[in-house]
Amino acid sequence: MPDSSQKGMNLWKAARVIGVPFDKDVLPDTRLIQGKEICFSYLNWGKDSMPPMLLLHGRSQTAHSWDFVGLSFAEDYRIIALDQRGHGDSGWSPLGDYSMEAFQQ
Repeated sequence: MPDSSQKGMNLWKAARVIGVPFDKDVLPDTRLIQGKEICFSYLNWGKDSMPPMLLLHGRSQTAHSWDFVGLSFAEDYRIIALDQRGHGDSGWSPLGDYSMEAFQQ
């Protein structure tokens, strides 16, 4: 079991701590894109020239929910995992609006 100094690590790092083996190490780049009102963060695995695969996390998760998926598909796809508004490293809604309608704008 990881000790308290390892809180907040992504799934890839947590897997390493408990000894899950990987054939190769593929870490994502963290990138930013400015939306209309919010700066969004996303993780990017693979080469930009590869076919894209967009991954969206559930309501109480972050882009790092997709760490193992990104690792698995990065050889054949460009994996883009978005931190949705108010999650992970993306900005918060300036109006505090987290309704389903706001997520669609």
